Amino acid sequence: MDDDAIDVIESRTPEGIGFSFKVRGTGRLYRVEPVRDPDQPRYWRFRIFRCLPGGRADPAERPWLGGPGLGRDGLAEAATTIREDVAGWLGQQDHGELKRWVFAAPAVVAAAPPSASAKGSAALASANAGDPAAVGGGSSPT
Repeated sequence: MDDDAIDVIESRTPEGIGFSFKVRGTGRLYRVEPVRDPDQPRYWRFRIFRCLPGGRADPAERPWLGGPGLGRDGLAEAATTIREDVAGWLGQQDHGELKRWVFAAPAVVAAAPPSASAKGSAALASANAGDPAAVGGGSSPT
């Protein structure tokens, strides 16, 4: 991974301490924001979650919670450090799982086979191709 594989997204509105970044290779968008440490609420950590194309958190993906427990005073500086070198931060030894998750290729979703009704309609259209009454959808006059 090279340092230019990630683009930090500049926000049009103030976002506080959090920020978003995009992985060029996959096009995936991520959000980094501070949250209280669930084990020690007086400390803060960073939550990273994968976003949908519109920027909202993807409910199908579980967010990653990490980083050292920080006091409120250290949050802004830590976020700035991460923001200035996201690739370097991801490259830290204790962020191996996070790095693999961030750079993982999206799962390829196979195209669904045609539904039974679509298959039936296509077969009916093919069978009735030579029948002039079938073109109008009516029955042939007797």
